[in-house]
Parts: sequence; structure tokens; C-alpha cells
Amino acid sequence: MSPTEEETRRHIHRVQHLMYKLTRILQDRCERHDRSKLEEPEKSGFEAMDAEPFYPYGSPEYFDKLERYRPILEHHYKHNSHHPEHYAGFIGEMDLIDMLEMLCDWASRRDGLSVDEAITLVEQQNERFQMPSILSSILLNTLKRYLATEFYDASKSARPNAVQIENIATGTLRPSGKAELSKPSAPSQNSFSKQGASATHAATVKEPVQRAAEPESAADDVFGGLFSKSSIDLSALKEFGV
Repeated sequence: MSPTEEETRRHIHRVQHLMYKLTRILQDRCERHDRSKLEEPEKSGFEAMDAEPFYPYGSPEYFDKLERYRPILEHHYKHNSHHPEHYAGFIGEMDLIDMLEMLCDWASRRDGLSVDEAITLVEQQNERFQMPSILSSILLNTLKRYLATEFYDASKSARPNAVQIENIATGTLRPSGKAELSKPSAPSQNSFSKQGASATHAATVKEPVQRAAEPESAADDVFGGLFSKSSIDLSALKEFGV
């Protein structure tokens, strides 16, 4: 065996050792994914959320429910690092293990997704968390190359009434920690009227969120600082019927 071949074999062994270590970590994460939802205080908290009516996104009832269940959501994020909200710096503090679990979590939002729907869902989440374009491409490439066969192909399927996913881009969390909703052109100050909520909900369903500049003062923030960057994942609330 030549010195070159010998070193190549040692290199292969070193790489295998590290990759197997990451594989074992991923396997452990598979086993532990969202287990906290099956234990208190999250178990009863999410059950209580599910027992309540579904409130229109952006309505006063929606924000009231969001606020009442804030401790449950914060507990979940604290104990599950595949959520960007787990970290003070959001995406920037995550690692590749977190992101692989996050990608699978996003693509498993519900049963019956088509390939295109799964891709759209991930694209919306990338937009929502302001994912850098290169990282967004890496996540989408991973989905398309390795996970696409787990979803049905709508173009080749006779299955009627394909599931339509919700626009998770609403409620985008900005780096400052504020959540920006598409607001009516002339919102009332320090209030969220039913008419405004309805208009906001209609706008967010039709097109992606348009990010606005930071409010210049607390009076300009119609949500009164309701959101903190470590607390609320609006897509999770949609999943549990808020």
C-alpha cells in the first residue's frame, strides 16, 4: 500500500467517524422530537388550545388567545432547539442539526401534502424568518433531493381536492423581535378594530407579507409590543387551531 493510499484510507475513516457521530445525534433527535408536547405543562396547554374555537388571524380574539397561551409556547421553544425562537439570535444561532430537524418539522405540518405544497410551505417559512438566500436554497435543495419522494406528486396523482396549505408567511418575525402584519392603509392608533382585522386577514391570505419600517415610537406600534423575539411562533398557533 502506498503512503498516499494509506493516508486516504485514514482520511476516509476519520470522516466516517464524524458522520456516524452526527447520524447518532440525528437519530436521538428523531426519538425526542416534540416529546415535550406530550408532557406537562405543554400537554394540557396544547389540549386547551385545541379545545377553543379557531379565531380569524389578526382578530382581537386571536391575539387574546395568543397572549393567554404565551407561557406554553415559550416553554415549548425553550425545550426544542429546532425552533428558531429557541435562540435569542433566531436562525443565526442554530446549527445544521437544528435546521435538519426544523426542515422536517416544517415539511410535516400536516398529512397529504404534495411536493409543490411542501416546497411552498418551506419557502414561506424561509421568508417568514428572513432566511439568507443561500441558506434558503440549501434547505430547498435538501427537501427536493432527499425528501420529495415522501410526498405525492400532484401532477401524476388522480387524488382530488389537494390540500391547500395556509400562508404561513403572515406574522413574519423581524430581527428586531417585532411581528409585522399587513395593516390597512390607515389603521387606528393603539387599537385593532374588527374591520381592520378583517382587512388584514384578507390581505395576508392573498399575498406575502410586505415588511414595513420599524415603528418610530410605541404609539406607532398598533400591537403594543405584544411580540418578543423569543416567544411567539404564529405558524405553530395556526397548527393548533388558534
